[in-house]
Amino acid sequence: MFSEAKAILPETGSREPYKTVRFREIVVLFPCDESFRKGTKKLNRVLWRDEEDAVQSRTLANMVEREGALLQEHIGKKAEDILKSHGFNA
Repeated sequence: MFSEAKAILPETGSREPYKTVRFREIVVLFPCDESFRKGTKKLNRVLWRDEEDAVQSRTLANMVEREGALLQEHIGKKAEDILKSHGFNA
């Protein structure tokens, strides 16, 4: 049976890159104000996922951790660039 939800937003594993920018936004924003479990329930409802195809809480946690690591890396690099441009060394 064809499912538009799977064709539009394909499954993403916990260590895979994001398939779409919107999926990334949803994954990072849903657990902001609540637990990963509740965020996962919302995400699965939005994506129309069955229990066998559902995004797991750990997957959501891994994706949020990866996003945080990318932000930390970017901030560190930006800080180094600013210091170097003002005559300081690392």
